Amino acid sequence: MRNKTRTATSADTPTTVVFNVSVVPTTETYEMRKVKLEELMNSKDNLPNITTSEIESFTVSLSKTLIKGRCYDEYTYCREFSSLCADPTYGDVMAQHCTLSCNRCDEVEVTEEYGDDCFDITPDCRSHTELCTHAKYKQVMIDSCSKSCKFCSPICKDRHKNCPRFADDGFCNDGMYSNDERKYLCGQTCDLC
Repeated sequence: MRNKTRTATSADTPTTVVFNVSVVPTTETYEMRKVKLEELMNSKDNLPNITTSEIESFTVSLSKTLIKGRCYDEYTYCREFSSLCADPTYGDVMAQHCTLSCNRCDEVEVTEEYGDDCFDITPDCRSHTELCTHAKYKQVMIDSCSKSCKFCSPICKDRHKNCPRFADDGFCNDGMYSNDERKYLCGQTCDLC
C-alpha cells in the first residue's frame, strides 16, 4: 500500500485542504471499496480511504451541512454515500443520520420543545388545530391551545453536535440558510436565541 497526499481546493474559497488517500493496487481497473457505515459514522469528520489500482484524478466535495426546512444531514458527506440509503444493511442508519440525502424528510416528525409557560388548557386541542387561524376562534385558541397551535416560541438551543465548528466555518452568517434554519439548527451557538 502506498500513501499519497492529495491537495483539494474549493473554487469558492482560496482555502487549501490536504487529504491523505491510501492507494492499493488491485486486479481490476477501478474499484472503490465500500466503507463500513459504522466506521464512517464513528469517524465523523474523517474522509474514508479510497482504494484504486491506479492513481486517478478525483474531486472531494466540501459541502456544508444541508438543511431543508427542519430536515438535515448530520454529516457533510452524506451525499457521497447516498447509494447506501437503499442498502439492506445500512439503509436504516443512513435514514437516521442522512435524512435529507436519503429523501426521507417526509418521514421525520419534528417535535418542538417548549418552555413550561407553553401548554394547552384543554385535552382536545390537537384535534381542533384547524381553528388556530380561523378569525372567529383565534383568540380562544391562543388562550386555550397555545402549544397545539404553535403560538409559543420553541426553546432555542443547538440541535447539532458540530455547531461550534459550523460557526467557525461561517454558518451563522451564511445567507444560503434562512435565519429560522440557522436558529433551529444552531440557535445557541449563533446567538439567535
